[in-house]
Amino acid sequence: LRDPSLQRLVVTADDHQRDVDQVVVAEHVTAPRDTAFGDQLGDVVMTTLMIRPLKRAFPDAEIFWMVKKQYVSFLAFHPDIYDVIEDPLPYRTTTKHWPAIRKLAKKIKEKNIDLFIGSWENPRYAFLAALAGIPYRVGHSTSIWNRLLYTHLHAYDFRNFFVHKADTNLGLLEALGLSVACYPTELSQRVDLEKSFQLKHPEIQNKGFIALHMDAGNPIRMLLPYQFEELVRGLLLLGNVVLFGSSTNSETA
Repeated sequence: LRDPSLQRLVVTADDHQRDVDQVVVAEHVTAPRDTAFGDQLGDVVMTTLMIRPLKRAFPDAEIFWMVKKQYVSFLAFHPDIYDVIEDPLPYRTTTKHWPAIRKLAKKIKEKNIDLFIGSWENPRYAFLAALAGIPYRVGHSTSIWNRLLYTHLHAYDFRNFFVHKADTNLGLLEALGLSVACYPTELSQRVDLEKSFQLKHPEIQNKGFIALHMDAGNPIRMLLPYQFEELVRGLLLLGNVVLFGSSTNSETA
């Protein structure tokens, strides 16, 4: 898939070749009331695993990220993200939202996107990508509509909570034939968040820390208290541990 002699990378699919100039990655994460929950922010963060392998495969491509309004600022300053598209669609959509879907599809179509990557298994993004006329569309094979509308599929069982979100996201790139490894998550900010946190908490200043988020959108995904204890004991061998979570996690913490 990669030819070092070329200035532009080429995707080969069904014996057809096409230059990949622009890529859009879509992630819809929000609560029904448009509240930015920590665990859902984590889902957005986990999509950033795809930035480096995409840039390696398509170094000249313009990469767009599509997220809800409250997450735009987390990605807006990343040097490898050309632009962030705001996703105005609500958490639950019905037929009355078709005008908004068509409007968003028209906006995306104007950008002449070559490749669409849908990290959420909801089929409406398969419809969105198809309506936008994007030639290469990759997503999860979790519904009949996804299997019909995506050109490349990743086999994903959303009920299997033993599969890490990192694996499901990188699996989308494997479906394109890209070679993927363990890539870091990355949010590029103008503010040094670690320094800011340490100034607010001088007890850990200059010592470094490991952040562990304890909550989960689905309680089935949460570790049991003894599992958290084992995890924290292991992390303490590496440095200070700071626990994050909601009030429901207080007893376990």
